[in-house]
Amino acid sequence: MPRVRETEYVDVVRMEQDDGAVHEAVIFLRGPIWYARITYDSGKTYHRVSTKKRDREVALKVALAQFYEGRGVAKLGLKITKVTVASLAKDMLKEKERRVAATNRGGYVLRTYRVKVPILNEWFGKLQPLQVTTKLWNDYVMHRLTTGKPKLAAITKNGQQRKLSRGTIEQERDTLRATLRLAVERRLISALPEMPIPRLGSRKRMVSRASFSDSDIAVLVNRINRQIDGARNEEVSWNNRMLLCYVLFLLTTGIRTNDAKLLKWQDVTELQRGDGKIVLQITCRGKGMERDSVSQPEATLWLRELRRIARAVLKDPLILYDGKGFGDHTRLL
Repeated sequence: MPRVRETEYVDVVRMEQDDGAVHEAVIFLRGPIWYARITYDSGKTYHRVSTKKRDREVALKVALAQFYEGRGVAKLGLKITKVTVASLAKDMLKEKERRVAATNRGGYVLRTYRVKVPILNEWFGKLQPLQVTTKLWNDYVMHRLTTGKPKLAAITKNGQQRKLSRGTIEQERDTLRATLRLAVERRLISALPEMPIPRLGSRKRMVSRASFSDSDIAVLVNRINRQIDGARNEEVSWNNRMLLCYVLFLLTTGIRTNDAKLLKWQDVTELQRGDGKIVLQITCRGKGMERDSVSQPEATLWLRELRRIARAVLKDPLILYDGKGFGDHTRLL
């Protein structure tokens, strides 16, 4: 004798003028809570979710709203998932730990992520990546600024109430971005949301960093060229030519010296700007973090000259490599 189904199933429908009732999902009772079973592919697969409601009419509205939300996600080509920000953050930390173990770099960033993930999880942890929006981030920043406790004394030496620093909020934003990048890679979201940080406190007077003037650059280039012309042998001449390329490459890209010494040929791509000029897109890896930098057009000439005279081989594709150990020529600076 077939088993009599005791569970009550209620169709979730919407009315169309031409088609009449269109079935979107069903809800059913499990204990005191109504659950929904939703399909986005005409019944091939189902997604079971909790409406978190005890009232049947309210549960019907929640199930219909969840259907429309999921259908919008499916139309964008994204995956419909129950993955939360907290579970993604856990995976992100594991991936970062593997990278630090393999490269022995980025340990400081990893420690920062470990500290910030529990703080972020209190606000974002139970949410799905698609629910993290710019508005939610702005609400979080205001929440942190009003309730967060700074590491230093609560009162400044001037007797004013101390607030969280901009650096603290930036670290939390970087950690959340690292988590959501994993969501982008897994096609859970299409792009990272904007995460602005408001200006905090009074703006400090800007002090320009020391820099080369055009005349300083001319003196430096002339000096290196004289060293090339007066070199006592071919090896010294080659070192000075590398030095000239190195200096002008730094001047025209703006990257740090440590970034330059870690740079590989695969990290640099030539791109054409809208005005037709060729620039370099450079992936820098200093301080254990990856970031992209775009050069001035003149940098292309010096990169090509570096490629022409370089001694790099396949097993060691560093750009600034002298065949003995990269960076030796920079001692001439």
